[in-house]
Amino acid sequence: MLDGLHTAIINYPTSFANWAALMIKQAYGINEIVITGKAYKEIRNSVLEHYMPDKILQCDSSESNEFPLLKGKDYSADACVYLCKNYRCLPPCNTLEELLLLLKDLGNK
Repeated sequence: MLDGLHTAIINYPTSFANWAALMIKQAYGINEIVITGKAYKEIRNSVLEHYMPDKILQCDSSESNEFPLLKGKDYSADACVYLCKNYRCLPPCNTLEELLLLLKDLGNK
């Protein structure tokens, strides 16, 4: 269905803003951000203060078998931040600033 609207979205972007947003999500995917460790709440709160559309955010201080994104991560550090897409994660960073640099390097803001 989205393929059939491609030309209309390009020619009339303000009329098809929701469809254009869906097209962008399909093209670039959704960022999956995982924050682990004893001090995850501080970084989580900082992440939530930044505008980052189209993200999934999961956090915990201990491993959870309920959520696949939380499996196999490092929980021994104060905080580890993982940037993932389609359940594949980059090596962890430890600060919001490092996460923002990763997002910028990958073409996300």
